[in-house]
Amino acid sequence: MLLNYGFIDPAQIENAAKTLILPLDDTLLPRNYRKKDDPLFEAKLQVFGSAPTLELRIDEKSIPRWTAPFLYLLCVNERDGVSFKAVEEAQGHKAWRMLWQGRHDITSMAGMFEVFLNARDEGLRGDVQYRAVGVLVHVVEAQLGRMKDAGEEVLEGAAGGGIREFVAQVVGQLGGIEKEVLEMSLVGLRRERDRLD
Repeated sequence: MLLNYGFIDPAQIENAAKTLILPLDDTLLPRNYRKKDDPLFEAKLQVFGSAPTLELRIDEKSIPRWTAPFLYLLCVNERDGVSFKAVEEAQGHKAWRMLWQGRHDITSMAGMFEVFLNARDEGLRGDVQYRAVGVLVHVVEAQLGRMKDAGEEVLEGAAGGGIREFVAQVVGQLGGIEKEVLEMSLVGLRRERDRLD
């Protein structure tokens, strides 16, 4: 609303305080989990079937929560027992199938890979959970860094007359809410990582 029409309903600002959704893309992911560095990334993305995102939420008791279904799939590799096989589909299209230990087709579990892992041995589940939380710490830190840079650009634009004062004020307000959600989430994620270590 703000970017398209130049205004925003104050109730939307209040609701924005609880949830933040970020893309899990190459701009935020650590190097060894990026598309160009993970040879299985494209296959993982195809079997997952939708855009990978991270949802950070602060609940009613001010406890940070997170949801990122693709993250568990992102954090496994062939050594863990996951592999991918290209298969021919109708009209010559290639599709990927996800296999567990080279023989069990688990493609249908891609969107809920955490559930699949929970049914497996505890050691693997703990290792993947630790990797996932480590990736999330990096993602949240990277987003906080990007926000700092973007905030400075908004202030410069407002000072130079490029952005209307009201818009700059609301952007600052929303940025403050986003920063608070990120900072609270980062504290919670670091605690979780320490607990898993």
